[in-house]
Amino acid sequence: AQSRAGFAEDLWRYGEDDLAVAMLDTDDDTYRRVMVAAGDPAVLENDSRQRWSVSEMAALGAVQVLTGTARYLTRKRRRPEDSVLDLWRIVGRDRPDPNPGLSVGPS
Repeated sequence: AQSRAGFAEDLWRYGEDDLAVAMLDTDDDTYRRVMVAAGDPAVLENDSRQRWSVSEMAALGAVQVLTGTARYLTRKRRRPEDSVLDLWRIVGRDRPDPNPGLSVGPS
């Protein structure tokens, strides 16, 4: 399972800066819903594009859950990987991921 930090970095790279920060503070229920939505984002139901990257689907699922709306990402192309350093400068790199390996399944 992808960690909250991983979802946050995907959101950041697709220009969803406020949601990236919010993702780091999600409760366990929201985090689980993001993981499920990332597997099959609703925005793609009527989309004819055949190929979506894992990071795009992760970000789309997170947007869907965090905003309550299935929509496309702010950016079509990702920012460079080193751009996530800006995210960590804002929130602090030492911020712990509360449940880095939280399972989607029943506990």
